[in-house]
Amino acid sequence: MYDIGFIGFGEAAQAFVDSWKANGVDLRICAWDILLDDARTRADKLNDCASRQVHTATSATDLASQANLLICAVTASQVLQAARSVGSLPPDTLYLDINSVAPEKKKTAAALIGDGYIDVAVLSPVHPLGVASPMLLAGPRVQAQTTRLTTLFGNAEVISTEVGAASLVKMIRSIFVKGLESITMECALAAHKSNLSTRVFPSLDNTLRFTQFKVLADYTMERVATHGIRRSEEMREVCDTLADLGLNNTMSAAAVQVQQAIGDLHLADTMKPIPADSWQIADAVFKLI
Repeated sequence: MYDIGFIGFGEAAQAFVDSWKANGVDLRICAWDILLDDARTRADKLNDCASRQVHTATSATDLASQANLLICAVTASQVLQAARSVGSLPPDTLYLDINSVAPEKKKTAAALIGDGYIDVAVLSPVHPLGVASPMLLAGPRVQAQTTRLTTLFGNAEVISTEVGAASLVKMIRSIFVKGLESITMECALAAHKSNLSTRVFPSLDNTLRFTQFKVLADYTMERVATHGIRRSEEMREVCDTLADLGLNNTMSAAAVQVQQAIGDLHLADTMKPIPADSWQIADAVFKLI
């Protein structure tokens, strides 16, 4: 039997194996990846495994029969197919699903796997932290397995016995993280194409002064609540500017909708003055939508 079986042996799985080895953790590891079934990618994937002394299974079912802890590290679109592919699992086998998908999809996968399913949310890039990446764990058997799991993943935290609880945190967090990445990309491309990065970037430094998200939310939500309509008009002009530059304006167009929607609530009519407190503003928004 193997200590760990990876379903999918891409970036995350390789980062975990590399960090275990770097920390001197001796584990017997096996993996299965659908790229092993493709003649065009089989050799490279075999090399990924062999270079890390990771054995390869002949199928997902074969892998499940040889490992007492499975880690599903595929892509979001393959989560349910991966769960179906392993077949029925022995009652003592754990199935850690580290993929970034919606809570309901995790619950559907859990129904296929059984109570050995553990919903895992990885809250940082897997490089360079590897198995030291902060993680949240949720599932019916997770509390009984806390010691075992936190030994493997040093910064893992058990938060619930309910599948989906960990992924809900990840999904809400991703609104900001991936949204920030996207709007930064849109802004930086426009700045560089206009040869204005040396002007635009320093002028944004003051906006990045916040070191706590609550402080950022307090400031940002007050600004949108107070000036949403005016700011939506400005963002429409931004969309026109990007179009004139021949660039995509997807994120800016979405900002128009958000600013306009909050502006249309006319919070200033009921909150005088609008407080610089994100919780109070959120409560007011929920009452009106």
